[in-house]
Amino acid sequence: MESCTVPSSVECAPLVRDDVGDVWAGGSIGPPSPAPSTRIPIEVLESIIDYMERSALPIAALVCTAWYPRAMYNLYYKVELHTRRSYDVLFKLTRTSSRIKGWLATTCELVASNPQVKASLSLEEGALRKHARFLHALPPALGRVMSGVQILTLKGLHHPMPITFFLGLTQFESLKSLRLSNCTLNNISQLRRIISAFPRLTDLALYGDILTPQSLASHEGARVQFHPESDIRLRRLTLDARGDARKFRPIIYWIVGSKICHSLDELTIGWIGKPSRDIEAVDRLLRSAGPTLTRYSETADLSNWHGNLIQNTVLRSLDCTLTDINPQGPTRDNWFKLVTKLRSVLSTVKSHQLRRIGLRCGIMLYDSAYGQLNVVPEELDLHRLHEVMSRSYFDVLEDVEVKMLLFDARERSEDEVDDISRRIADVFHTLLQPWSDRGIVNVCWTQ
Repeated sequence: MESCTVPSSVECAPLVRDDVGDVWAGGSIGPPSPAPSTRIPIEVLESIIDYMERSALPIAALVCTAWYPRAMYNLYYKVELHTRRSYDVLFKLTRTSSRIKGWLATTCELVASNPQVKASLSLEEGALRKHARFLHALPPALGRVMSGVQILTLKGLHHPMPITFFLGLTQFESLKSLRLSNCTLNNISQLRRIISAFPRLTDLALYGDILTPQSLASHEGARVQFHPESDIRLRRLTLDARGDARKFRPIIYWIVGSKICHSLDELTIGWIGKPSRDIEAVDRLLRSAGPTLTRYSETADLSNWHGNLIQNTVLRSLDCTLTDINPQGPTRDNWFKLVTKLRSVLSTVKSHQLRRIGLRCGIMLYDSAYGQLNVVPEELDLHRLHEVMSRSYFDVLEDVEVKMLLFDARERSEDEVDDISRRIADVFHTLLQPWSDRGIVNVCWTQ
């Protein structure tokens, strides 16, 4: 669905041009005249409009009355605010145009981000206004008008946040999905207050920094217990640290203590960190989700890192990252670590309902040749791996996808890259022979 990015200047036309001013700026132009032809079914017209670029929607809205509702609905389905000026424009329009206010009530998704300004940057008064933060003012100003929003994304949320911010969040009474990224919250309590504002919340995604470094230091070693007053029960949870995993550890302890993850259906974990305590935190989360979890995905820059899936007895889909293959290192060690991790992951599976497995692996091409790849399986002890793969937990498995990500392939010809990729794919088919024999293994590669 297309989004409506609120213009921050006249350079953001066509949404502020005079001929379509009513579509966005609430001018004097009303809905267009009746359609010149009624031969085309309205369902066909709506399908055409659904495929239009966002920039074409204001024009489409003025073609005829038959096009107007669908074009306007698509235009306001997703609203984006990325500058203080765009926020000011929208806020003023809600006070001056009942038509704009009515369409904002139909908005399903709102994306808002504070401008990113380097601390050393010197700005003039006008530029300061453009780069001023506004997220703290957004909920109390627009929450009631946009109460139908179901998906909310906030990027760059900074403290201090006034009490009106938290109160305003409760006005998004239809909200089901919340995404926070690159925030600087002072403590877990602020995160708790934000999430508690949405009793109907089912999807939560946290990306990058969420807590300040000072807050992380104060929570180090502490496990925060929180019992929400609402009956929030998440169905989908994404935690992507995009760096050091330690900054998510207190958040995981809080999520587990709050019991909002006891009905979790999907869990996605992504980070780089030290194995010991970070693995323990994720295992705690997996145990808390227990028998309700059906989809689990993990991406971690750790050769032997993986979650323990013993408690997830109804798991149906599993994605994990294997050890990268680097020809500049000892090739046999690369494959040995890959096989060891794969066997370790599969050994924790205790679900008889697993139908899909996705495996990702980085292939470093560099300038080195891969030599005789056909001897790699002969140098590995695959007996224990194949024994695990033959367990009854994988009897209903239908699809195993191995995706190879090729790096530094620019110095090689396309034919050479394809040749190496096919030979590596043959190695994977041998490693996964019990499943390859069943015809359920698919190996693909991309650069």
